[in-house]
Amino acid sequence: MLRELPPTAGLPLKLTDFFSPPRGRTLESAIAEYLHVRNVFITSSATAGIVIALLVMKEQSQRSTVVVPGYTCPLVAIAIHRAGLKIKPVDTAPDSFDFDLEKLKEACNEDTLCVIPTHLGGLCSRMNEVMEIARASGAFVLEDAAQSLGAKYKDQFVATIGDINVISLTRGKGLTIYEGGAITTNDDALAERLQATVTSISERSLIRELTQSLSLVGYWMLYNPVGLNIAYGAPLRQHLANGELEKAVGEDFSMAVPIECVSRFRKNIGVAAFSRLNENIRSNSARGRSRADQLAKIPGLKVLQEDANTDGTWPFIMILFSNNQLRDTVLNRLWTKGHGVTRLFLYELSRYAYLKNIIPHFDIPNAAAFSERMLTITNSEWLGDERFSQILNEINDCLKDG
Repeated sequence: MLRELPPTAGLPLKLTDFFSPPRGRTLESAIAEYLHVRNVFITSSATAGIVIALLVMKEQSQRSTVVVPGYTCPLVAIAIHRAGLKIKPVDTAPDSFDFDLEKLKEACNEDTLCVIPTHLGGLCSRMNEVMEIARASGAFVLEDAAQSLGAKYKDQFVATIGDINVISLTRGKGLTIYEGGAITTNDDALAERLQATVTSISERSLIRELTQSLSLVGYWMLYNPVGLNIAYGAPLRQHLANGELEKAVGEDFSMAVPIECVSRFRKNIGVAAFSRLNENIRSNSARGRSRADQLAKIPGLKVLQEDANTDGTWPFIMILFSNNQLRDTVLNRLWTKGHGVTRLFLYELSRYAYLKNIIPHFDIPNAAAFSERMLTITNSEWLGDERFSQILNEINDCLKDG
């Protein structure tokens, strides 16, 4: 196998990105101008951004509980724990990654510091309803827009609606500086506290930053179908052969959350690549919608699509099967074929063994069913029509046989 597609439609870098002068722009100002948000802070990851945001919120309140969807990235739970707060997963709506709004109302109380809605796979959470419920209980809202830079909710960019918001600049998430994240807010008082916290707790490591910079060069070299066969495909197949699912999907996370400064060198590369972001999102969105429509015509398959008055960014397409046996049958046929078909988060939050000491058991059946029945298909520009047709055929055959 010589060609491997990435699981997400990341923005490839160009050699010229490493040498283009920023012409007075910073990555912070580029993001602020693009999103129409007043304050932007760059940090070492979206996870670090969540920690920083929660520490700032914690300064403003005696509350100690953070409410999250039952299906979300385990790093969100790790960040909450790192901030010294309690985690309360809330069940999702049926066949959705978003909150069950009635369950969210029940979960929010006088100890709720913050609610973290997640915009997953470039699709939007129902922010109006989430904001209303959080406000009714006196809680902050922290938007997790890690996977959704450029998505819009009712003509407003995500990562601008909550009190504080985070996006990811990590590889595969769209715009990338290899490892990185951004914190945004329109609240100037919170911005002052964010600036003070970022300054006081961010560490400087020359060796770590050199490693990140070299890794960014590696991303430029290897983020293509041939290079990904080496960097992504070969390790994936080895992990699957060994039964190491968490490693296969990149969820073998450490409980440590480095909070580090990001060099001007890497930020400037992000500024240079920013000029291609809008066109990348437009192309991804058109392709993603078209292919989601094709998938939705398959009987017995549910495809997650944009809600009314929202615009997604479509880094990948999420599809749901009627049961986990059918999902696993399709995965067994496609996961190792290099087509960019994979799983997202393996489990609902309460099922991860390494989180059992920080998350008490909660009954979240819809989140569990979502994790057991969902897989993702890359929306990369490198997934051509012929290869996509192969995926459609495999899914159709499995559903007929099942």
